[in-house]
Formats: sequence, structure tokens, C-alpha cells
Amino acid sequence: MIQVGNLFANRYEILAEIGTGGMANVYKAKDNTLNRFVAIKVLKDEFKDDDEFVMRFRSEAQSAAVLTHQNLVSIYDVGVYDDTYYIVMEFVDGITLKEYIRQNNMLSWQQAVQFTQQILRGIEHAHKKGIVHRDIKPHNIMVTKNGLLKVMDFGIARTASSYTVKMGDTTIGSVHYFSPEQARGRHTDERSDIYSLGIVMYEMLTGHVPFDGTSTIAVAMMHINNIPISPKEYNISIPLSIEDILAKAIAKDIIQRYQSATDMLLDLQLALSNPDVSPVREAAANAGTTILDDDLAQTRLMQAVPDSAIIHHGEGGDVLPQPEPYVPKNRAIRKAQERKRIEANSTPEQLEERKNKKATIWAIISVGVLLLAIGFLLVLALFPNLLSPKDYIDVPDLVGQNIADVQTKYANSKITITVGSKEPSDTLDKDLIISQTPTSGTKMNSPLEITVVVSDGLKEGVLPNVVGDDKETAIKKLEALGLKVKEVKESHATINADNVISTSPAAGGSYKAGDTIELHVSVGRNGSQITMPSLIGFNRDKAKEILDNAKLTLGKVTIVDSTSEADFVIDQSVKSGSTITEFSTVDITVSSGKAPSPSPAVTTKTISISVPTDKDVTRVKVVADGKVVSDANHNKGEGKFSVSISGSGSVKVEVYYDGVLTKTQTVTM
Repeated sequence: MIQVGNLFANRYEILAEIGTGGMANVYKAKDNTLNRFVAIKVLKDEFKDDDEFVMRFRSEAQSAAVLTHQNLVSIYDVGVYDDTYYIVMEFVDGITLKEYIRQNNMLSWQQAVQFTQQILRGIEHAHKKGIVHRDIKPHNIMVTKNGLLKVMDFGIARTASSYTVKMGDTTIGSVHYFSPEQARGRHTDERSDIYSLGIVMYEMLTGHVPFDGTSTIAVAMMHINNIPISPKEYNISIPLSIEDILAKAIAKDIIQRYQSATDMLLDLQLALSNPDVSPVREAAANAGTTILDDDLAQTRLMQAVPDSAIIHHGEGGDVLPQPEPYVPKNRAIRKAQERKRIEANSTPEQLEERKNKKATIWAIISVGVLLLAIGFLLVLALFPNLLSPKDYIDVPDLVGQNIADVQTKYANSKITITVGSKEPSDTLDKDLIISQTPTSGTKMNSPLEITVVVSDGLKEGVLPNVVGDDKETAIKKLEALGLKVKEVKESHATINADNVISTSPAAGGSYKAGDTIELHVSVGRNGSQITMPSLIGFNRDKAKEILDNAKLTLGKVTIVDSTSEADFVIDQSVKSGSTITEFSTVDITVSSGKAPSPSPAVTTKTISISVPTDKDVTRVKVVADGKVVSDANHNKGEGKFSVSISGSGSVKVEVYYDGVLTKTQTVTM
């Protein structure tokens, strides 16, 4: 059983529980092997005996592991330990999109579109890999501190809960976000994800889900039968183009919906460039069809759910209740209904009082509008360029580029590049850009500031100890860390064949993903004795071939200056003809192809050294370029004595009297 503070699967140090759901708990942990933080999702005990569910849990998580995209949470590992099924995934430092919406109430339509584009890019990548999420909701989308969105839980959230409807043996997504075909228990595909994302986009734009009720069954029926209230009734700033794109994304008929994430991305890009022109309506007009506002705005009677697909509730199999009374989408209709109700229940005096209040309110509003108009004209007079057309800039794609190159490229433009933070990366070298905010593919007002996250270099890890492991196990461990393995065979007196003798670098040393590790593998305790072949006169490649054929290993290669042809062997560490054990290592020396530099000419000169006269005997030591050439006692009567020195170029001479350096001179040879 997994517990905070324990070591799980002999590798993951459990730090804290960070989430819980109907089918799994999620923990923050430290991967002690790769020295990084991860998130571990653990299947709850009540599901571990459900063979079908466990099979889906593992196989679909393994499918998601093939997805690699900046807008998807990466899956690192899937397994079972101590009868506990788990998934190891990327740890994202941020909050869910659901929490983000709650904190901000509703998003601006521009930010909602940019967030939707990021989610679309992630699911577009998954759809191209043949993977459908089936449970897109803001709870399954993380928002990082840098504004990067990451979709998680591909194909995992498939169990019944208070927010999930189950039909027969097929689990469908969360009730507030799933598609009509999911509500009917029918086939789902990529377009079901697009519907769910449309519901998420609606919630970002308005702060509300379009359908809500007192039971999950009632909400499911609304997805089948009801048209949502126009998002403009919550957020008047939403342009027509965005409202049309949203309506197409959440169309009841799967054929009328966007057929791919790519199609929806293209329309969102066009809408950002020109919000007042609807790409949906233009496409309909070009196809010879029309989009009626009433069709988008009013309640339509949907085809009844067939008996074979009717949704049941509880073990008794009760038929679904009818959907909750529908609230008209049009605000004017709702107000008119409310006005008639009030008039029918009011006395003449109350109606007259309401009339007078309305007159007073309209008078105040009229004065306010007049004052606003005067103020507006004054502002225009002071700032004549206030209403000049805005200058839009296409946001460039900077991910993967060198930060210095990018800052130089945009130094004299209207784009400012700001480094928000530096983080270690699993894939990108130092100084390459990991992510950016805002993301590419959008238009923004000029001037534009782009905040980037820059790689601080590949993440380093501590090399594990695989000495004594069998070769296959060791290779799997090292390759799982992103390392390349080079096998070197050697005989060994005590280690059995195919077991690891040592690694280079040794265990405990640091490594980065992509490094090559030498794996020294034993060929047995007593290798056969063979005769060492001659390598001299062969080039390096041929010498390696000869060693391989003789079951020997090429070791260190030293290059020295020689008149022999470049890269040809001129010496070997084991003499040819001698006896050597199979799989031993042999070092070679190869020629650089350059003749050795001639040694400078050495000459000898004689110099005179004075003897002090202030004392009878003095110990005189003469040192030439660090070498003592004379060290003896001399009488003051000698006056001088001669010393021979040898060398080339200039020689530094030092004279010591009784151990004290007294004189230094340079002699040119």
C-alpha cells in the first residue's frame, strides 16, 4: 500500500497526496533514479480485482505513453507493485483549468481562444496517433505558472462516479462535458473530444457549464435535447465569429460538428485575426448553405433516444426522467414572460408606482449617457489617435530556438523577448527555449512581449550500480534512463559469463540523457588462450577488425607524431606472437602522419662567477634553468672561477652565496 513518506516500487519517494478521484489517487513523488519530481496515479483497491478495468488501465496508459507534445502530460511508466497498479507521469507545477476558471470567474474571449488552441494542439497530436481522450474536462487540464496548458488522463477516467454515467459495460465521460453520442451509449471518436472541448470553451467564456441539473441523468438528457443559452448573455464582448465556432463545436449532430481538431484550429486562427468575420458562416455561404440565428439560438426538438440506447439509472433499470424545464435562451423572451407575470399579480397603484420609477431611472440614464458622450468627445480631442487601427503581430514560434539568437533577431523589432525562468530539461540543451507565453499561431497587439522558459541544460542523474547484474537487465536499466550502451567483453577470474564487471563512468557518477555508457561484460572465468596477432602497419579500422576476429577488444588509442601514414598502427600494448586471453583489451598507438619536430640545437658556453672577498670561504651554488651545475666552497683569493652551461635559446642562471640568491642573469646560447 502506498503511503506518504515511504519508498514505492523501490524507486519513488512519496512526498504528498495531491489529488483524489472516483477511481484513483494521485501523489507527488521524487524519482530517486532520475532525480526528478513525478506524479504517480494509483488505482484504488476496489478496482484492482476488476480484470477488464485493470486491462484498460494498463493498456490505454501504455498507449498514451507514445504521445510526446508540450500540451500533453507525459507518461513515464506503467506497472504493478505489491498488488498496486500505478502510472508514473510528468509532474506539472500548476493548477487545473477548473481551478483557474473559478479564480477568474470568466476569461476574456481572447484568452479563452488561446487556451482552446493549446488544448486542440494536444488532442490533435493524440488523434493523429489514433488515441481519443473521451473525458475532456477542465479538471483534466493543467495550467502552469507560465500559461502552458497540458492535457492529462488519456483514456483513464472511465469509471462510474457521481459525475459519470455508465451504460451497460461501457463507461462514458463526465456528465457535464460528454457528448450526445456518449449519453446515448453510441460509438465515440475524435469528434466526441471536440464536443467536450466546446463545452470547456463555453465554461471559459461564461464561467458556467451550459447544462446543469439536480441529477446526472437530467444533465445527460440536456446534452441530447437542449440548446444552451447563448454565451453572449453572460459575456457581451464575445464576437460573432467565436459564438459561431462554439456552436459548431457543440453541434448535436456529429456530422455538423468540426470533423477534426485541425479544422477547428484553423477557424480559431481566422477569428483571432478578424473577429468580426465568421469563418463558419463564410464556409456555409461558399457551400451554398446558410446558418440561421434561430437554429443556433432557439430550442430544437431532437429525435427521441431509441429504446436500445436508453440510459438507465440504478440496478432497478428505471427509465430516465424527462429533462428539466428548458429556460429560453433569448433574454428578451425571458423578460417579457417575467413582465406579464408581474402585471397579472399587481394592483393599479403598484403598476403606476413601477411606471414612475422607470421614468426616473430612464431620466438618470439619459443624463449619464449625455455626460459620457461629452467626456468621450473631450478624450478624442485630447488624444486624436486613440481610435486609430491597432497594429497586430503574428506571434512567432520560438520553442527549441537558442535564446541569444532569438533576442538578437528581435532586438530592433516590436517584439520583446523576456526570460521568465530557467529550468532543467529532459530533451533540450542549455539555452534552448522550452515554452513561451503567448503561444505561437495567434495575433496580438503591437508592441508584443513574449515570456519564455529557457532550458538550463539537460537534467543530470546519478548512474546506478549494475555491477553483477546480468547483461540484459543492466542494458534495460540504463536505456530506461535515456542512456546509450556500448558493450565491452572481457574475461574475469570470478564473475560469470554475461554478468557486468564494471561500467565507465562508474556507478555514482553523474550522467545526462543521451550519454554513452561502456558496459564491461564478463565472457567467463577462464577465457581461452590465443596468440596475439600483429597490428602494426594496418590502419585503425583494420586493426579493430583483426582484434574482433581474434575475440579481443580494442582499448585506448594514442596518436603520436610519426612519418608513417596517418592513422596507421605503429605500436601495440601486447607484442605480436605472445599469449593472451580471449576478450582482453589491447591498446594501440597510431601515427599522426606528421614528422616529429626537430629538437633545438644544444650548445655549451663557459661563464665566469665572482667569489666574494668579504670572507675567507664562501659556499657558491650555480643553477642553470633549474639544474645545479656547480655547488662548492671557494676561497676569496680565487677572485673568479669558470662554469660550463649547456642549452638552447636562452638559459636562466642563478648564483647563491651561502644559500642566499644573490645574482640572476640570462645567457643567450
